[in-house]
Amino acid sequence: MNVFLATTTLVGVVALTGCMQARIEESRELATPVAKGERIVILAKPQIEGAGAEDEFMDCVSDGVAGGRAGIAVHDNNEFVDRMFPWFEPSTAPGKPEAMSALLARPGVQDMVQQSGVRYVVWLDGSTRKTDGGGSLACGAAPGGAGCIGFGWWQKESAYEATIWDLKQAKSA
Repeated sequence: MNVFLATTTLVGVVALTGCMQARIEESRELATPVAKGERIVILAKPQIEGAGAEDEFMDCVSDGVAGGRAGIAVHDNNEFVDRMFPWFEPSTAPGKPEAMSALLARPGVQDMVQQSGVRYVVWLDGSTRKTDGGGSLACGAAPGGAGCIGFGWWQKESAYEATIWDLKQAKSA
């Protein structure tokens, strides 16, 4: 009985484990120092409704950047978009760093950015899609009982790109 229990537990643990692979490529155009009191905000790159970065992924990135020994202060993305209304709404947000200088030149916009303490805008662009999946279900019945056992598996692929804009210099970092 103990061998059966140990084998079942081992099979269950192996079946429940997954694997993940990540590749990070870095490219810098400017130095990106963050002074005391400065923050970053992580926003989904504006695009067609429903095709942007997932909220859970954005929260995960925000928590990762803010956490740790050398964490960076992260401004809440929804609060920033609301404070900067309508300039960072999906339909009006600047699409290129060059458009940021024009936006910051508008009356009051530069003041609102300074009040928020945000130095860098990190635009996340990408998505996660299911590439494969399957499973099986088996049921049985006998006098005195019935039951089913099954499993499911899936494979997802995520591709994201982060672009950082320096709001002080109005350039891509």
